[in-house]
Amino acid sequence: MKLITLFLSIVLSTCAFAQTTDTRPKIGLVLSGGGAKGGAHIGVLKKIDEMQIPIDVIVGTSMGAVVGGLYAVGNSAIEIEKILSSVAWDSILINKIDRDYLYYRRKRDDDLFLIRQLIGLKNGSIRFPQGVVQGHKLYQAFKKETIVHEPLKDFDALPIPFRAVATDLISGKCVVLSQGDLANAMYASMAVPGLFSPAMIDGQLLVDGGVTNNLPVEIAKEMGVDIIIAVDVGAPMLSKNQIEGFDSVLDQLTNIYTQENMQHSLHLLSEKDILISPIMKEVGTSSYDQLAKAIQYGEEATEQVQDKLAHLAYGLNHTNHNRTHLYIKGVHIQNETVLNTKTYQAYLPICPGYYTPAELDDYISRLYGLELFEKIEYNVDNNILMVTPNERSWGPTYIQGSLLLGTDFEGNSNFRVGLGITKTLMNAYAGEGRLFGSIGEVNGILSDIYQPFTRDLVWYINPRVGYIQQPFHLYIDDEAFAQYLLSTMRAELGIGRNLYEWGRVEIGYGRANSSARLKVGNGFPDGNQDDGFVYSRFEWDTLDNSFFPHEGTVGAAQYYWYKKDLGGNTDFEQFQIQGALAQSVGKHSGAIVTKYQTTTAGEASFDAQFTLGGLFRLSGLAEQQLFGQHAALLTFLYYYSLKDVSIIPNYPFPLYLGMSLETGNTWQSRSSIREHSFRKAGSLFLGFDTIIGPFYFGYGFAENGKRALHLFMGRPF
Repeated sequence: MKLITLFLSIVLSTCAFAQTTDTRPKIGLVLSGGGAKGGAHIGVLKKIDEMQIPIDVIVGTSMGAVVGGLYAVGNSAIEIEKILSSVAWDSILINKIDRDYLYYRRKRDDDLFLIRQLIGLKNGSIRFPQGVVQGHKLYQAFKKETIVHEPLKDFDALPIPFRAVATDLISGKCVVLSQGDLANAMYASMAVPGLFSPAMIDGQLLVDGGVTNNLPVEIAKEMGVDIIIAVDVGAPMLSKNQIEGFDSVLDQLTNIYTQENMQHSLHLLSEKDILISPIMKEVGTSSYDQLAKAIQYGEEATEQVQDKLAHLAYGLNHTNHNRTHLYIKGVHIQNETVLNTKTYQAYLPICPGYYTPAELDDYISRLYGLELFEKIEYNVDNNILMVTPNERSWGPTYIQGSLLLGTDFEGNSNFRVGLGITKTLMNAYAGEGRLFGSIGEVNGILSDIYQPFTRDLVWYINPRVGYIQQPFHLYIDDEAFAQYLLSTMRAELGIGRNLYEWGRVEIGYGRANSSARLKVGNGFPDGNQDDGFVYSRFEWDTLDNSFFPHEGTVGAAQYYWYKKDLGGNTDFEQFQIQGALAQSVGKHSGAIVTKYQTTTAGEASFDAQFTLGGLFRLSGLAEQQLFGQHAALLTFLYYYSLKDVSIIPNYPFPLYLGMSLETGNTWQSRSSIREHSFRKAGSLFLGFDTIIGPFYFGYGFAENGKRALHLFMGRPF
């Protein structure tokens, strides 16, 4: 009986295979480009899956290549929807690295630089990236879904033979990608010139295939198909009245550069071919947040031609062939960078064994979090993980700006413009040097060398020297009576250890010289102070966003010993601890911010005393209005995400409405710290997280009737 059953199953499967290859037409699926509108392809595939229409060949351009490639490797339409819906398009389009993977030194850049974009300085000239978006994160998202099919000699070996269409940026000719790194082919096909950096494949700089062949019907015919199902997500040329925002301008540009090749492709379709043209209505080329709507339009358009498709329902031959793990026995670094190969090995601790795509993705994300690379390509060949890191083409020296602003509209202001030059990859252990200067109400200059000295970049030495000059107001009974100009020269030598990406510990020695010069009013005499000190510091940062966090913590605990024996005028000691905890539920976010600073022994010099005042630091008071030997602050913050505002194309800025409740004070003696001595304050504010930094416009209030308007740009805690 078992033999009969086995015989029948072999016969039936042979018959089914014969129907697939011999007794029915060869069906090709051609998917056009169109950016976010290409989400409609998923809707089309959903209906194709429902009708059990077998697809024998897929050819795609741009987003059509992405959807087509994911389908060709064995994913169902529903699985593709889940994959592309989980892609963080908003962070990809602003080159945002998940802070969980960001090297701790880079996290601290937020303390200096509010403007995230880097301008290169190379061979004496200004350099810019080849695209607004470097593209690694998009490539990595595709790689995570395709690496299980490697090694892949050519795309005919996929469950469904596949081709991606790109354009040679140098010659302007159409390039058909049929082998190699599938994720890179998908990326190249949708690398819109100027928006995404080109992909380098076989010595060619490749960009979006829509420039030369947006609906690659001809390529499908060359692959020997009998019937083509072509999906065109393009739109007719827009009228003058229809062009309003960036999306419509981008749509029109897409229409212009694809119109001629689209007409050629449409003329190649025969009567037996089937054209599906979803009407996209409110979905634009860059509307990746409208993916669900695009899918719906694709389904609706397919239903309209369902009668034409019915005769192709031969039985679905599309099954998921994805493996869940890869066996990897080692790593090979194709290293043409300055960085030591052993550093790569430390970041990619691959031992022989089975790995999921997510685990490999995690390793690559940590390496990319060093922010030294434009793109890290990787694939599996003969069970070896082959990694090719590509240094940034516009580096390794960068210029970065910062704009800091604070005013209470009553004569107290702090405006400064900062500019920093950072040279990275000074040596094989990722040493870097930085020079930063600022001018405005606060003038200063800072220079430091950051030099790791172990291959895993964990241990480091950090000498730094800086000079800062700033106004300082003295208050009596909340009224300013004198203004000083405080100047400080400070030098420190720190030795520390990074704690993965979330923190670090450091000890060090420093010297400082400060002077206070009376500028306005009748205050205390001018003064000078020399300080010599040693310190220990522990700090951490797991926030998902430095300025409007939704989750995570940040903080520091440090102890300073100021000693005459170390070159100072006085002996005193100080302890400081501060931290913040953020959590969110939906669009509602909250943070608890706390700070305690105390002089534990002796009496601190004037330049080392602690200050409070300003937005979120007793908001009804002026900046640094309170000062003393001891300080404490507790702030509760709440902010609600109102909407995303797209002032600059592809850079949506979140707008928040929030409030704060605060209590704290400063004291000259510890015995003065009593419950009744804490001052109460609060604020209502609007927050705007922009490309040049966070803005806060707030109305602050404190007890005793103190009120203040605040316009603040900077890090709130």
